[in-house]
Amino acid sequence: MPPPSRSQIRDQPSEKRTKVILSAEEARNQPFKQWDGLDLSGVGLRMINLQICSLKMSLTALYLNQNHLADVPPQIALLGSLEVLDLSHNEIQMIPRDMGKMRSLRELLLFANQLRDLPFEVGLLFQLHTLGLHGNPLEEPINTYSMEGTESVMTYLLDNAEIQAEPPKRPLQRPTRTAFREGDVPPASFTVLAYNVLCSSYATRQIYAYCPSWALEWDYRKKMILDEIKGKDADIVLLQEVEMCEFYAYFQPELHQRGFEGMFSAKSRARTMRERDRKSVDGCAIFFRCDVFEKQKEMLVEFERLSAQLGSGSADILNRVMSKDNIAIGAILLHKATKTPLFVGNAHLHWDPEYKDVKVVQAAMLVHEINKFVAVDDKKRMPILLGGDFNSEPNSGVFKMLAEGEVGLDHPDLIDREYAKFDEVVGFNHDLKLRSVYNGELPYTNYTADFKGIIDYIFYSTDGLAPVKVLGPIPDDVMDTFDGCPNPHFPSDHLPLFAEMALTRVVQPAEVKS
Repeated sequence: MPPPSRSQIRDQPSEKRTKVILSAEEARNQPFKQWDGLDLSGVGLRMINLQICSLKMSLTALYLNQNHLADVPPQIALLGSLEVLDLSHNEIQMIPRDMGKMRSLRELLLFANQLRDLPFEVGLLFQLHTLGLHGNPLEEPINTYSMEGTESVMTYLLDNAEIQAEPPKRPLQRPTRTAFREGDVPPASFTVLAYNVLCSSYATRQIYAYCPSWALEWDYRKKMILDEIKGKDADIVLLQEVEMCEFYAYFQPELHQRGFEGMFSAKSRARTMRERDRKSVDGCAIFFRCDVFEKQKEMLVEFERLSAQLGSGSADILNRVMSKDNIAIGAILLHKATKTPLFVGNAHLHWDPEYKDVKVVQAAMLVHEINKFVAVDDKKRMPILLGGDFNSEPNSGVFKMLAEGEVGLDHPDLIDREYAKFDEVVGFNHDLKLRSVYNGELPYTNYTADFKGIIDYIFYSTDGLAPVKVLGPIPDDVMDTFDGCPNPHFPSDHLPLFAEMALTRVVQPAEVKS
């Protein structure tokens, strides 16, 4: 066989630019597996083949560094699963705005290109922790921010990115489950709003990286929250995560001007803190319209203290429950028009998903205290309204006990825990006849990038109340445009709950024990 000609040698790829992914034998014997990474670095590419974008479902890492790329096609945004993209040491002068859609990106390496600026849409890549820009002729102010690091660049870009269109107003609708029939005329009705407003100390860019810094500022969010409260014009308002200083300096004065009286209690830790520090502790607040209701007496439930009294010394009570300083508050309100007393409660249970048992115990203590607090005879009971952030989904032990009246020690949230003695003393059951106002109308009440689910509720006693209308959902196609809440249009990571409630049975004050 004659030796290859010079032209044949010239047409053969250089060994330095040849990537052997699988040998011929490995290709024959290797079972099929989708690629999750592709390395095309240093192979002399001058353009990106759009066929690469067909790997959008499997590719998580793409290396195109050390080539001769002058631009990046917008279609690269189709690689929605990509976590690492290396475009360093090319000749790129501009990256497309569509790259802001690649929300899974964690590393975007653009070292040693010809970039002078970045599109603001890059700031939408909220999971990005490494943005490599060194070696580019960057203009101001991006150049200064790049010297401060990735977080500074991303904050600047996101803060200046285009704001999505304002979502439509949520409609009022008839609940899917209610004893109140259309056409019925109840003795009286009232409205209630329940809302976790997101405490300012929790509203950080580290937690909500998808939200512009200016939209996380309390001065911006508190006005939107108050506008929400004013817009719904509810007779009863239940707020969670209200800082002590904001209750007294903002919410109470503002709502007092609108005819409301308020009550508040901070989490138990505030008792042991200095005056200056306790002002920033959050808690629960109840507001009620003075021309509709009159307060008769108040209730405070400190789960930390109560567990010490009722826990019977079990290891799980001591080590898991007593260390959580969550609270609930309540009051008996007299409905002035009908002279009917109504118990109104507001709770905020522990947040951690690893402590589902603690939440069930807290809920059990709560209904135990409500039973003691309200006046009850053998036949009749005042209506009960209980709202708040229960940090528990509809399949949880908390929801099962509250909505069905009982949960067993064999429930997944309680199994393998030492609560038998607590069950004997307090019990994981009640006879308050509670039901959730919402039953499938909302797909979620908490909406973040990491979690979307139902954890907030308004419960009511079915023997004295019935929902007439509830606040409906936001269309999915609208919410899909947001990575999560809070954002410029939603001031909290929670959505407010709202309902019109009918008093289906008038209870005379004589039935209430003093």
